[in-house]
Amino acid sequence: MTSISRSAGLICITLVVAAALVVAGCGGDGVPADMGTITGTVIHADTGAGLGDIRVSAGGVETRTAHRPGDRVGTFRLERVPEGSYTLNTTLKVEADPERNLHAVPSPDPVTVVPGETIEIRILMVHELPPDPN
Repeated sequence: MTSISRSAGLICITLVVAAALVVAGCGGDGVPADMGTITGTVIHADTGAGLGDIRVSAGGVETRTAHRPGDRVGTFRLERVPEGSYTLNTTLKVEADPERNLHAVPSPDPVTVVPGETIEIRILMVHELPPDPN
């Protein structure tokens, strides 16, 4: 074995060990063991159509729903969400035309993120929220 091939072999072994150390403490998919994933769809309550380009956030993680033709419009995926219970925040504000603003229908139950698991939800959006019964 030449010194060049020994050096290349040591570099390969070093990279494999470094990768193993990075993954240590993570789930099988590389996500830290104390985090989970939230996936879902944002739809218009009246039409049932998926709504694209809606900001969705929970636990300090934020994304926007798919909005391109060919994508599943209205779908989203929040990864690496810390374990815990959350009320998802969804926003569509049209500054120039407030009548186009949409609001999420409040859910009575928070979304609970369990480490290593994926929870799927559906968020309904309306133009005007119903009056608060309280």
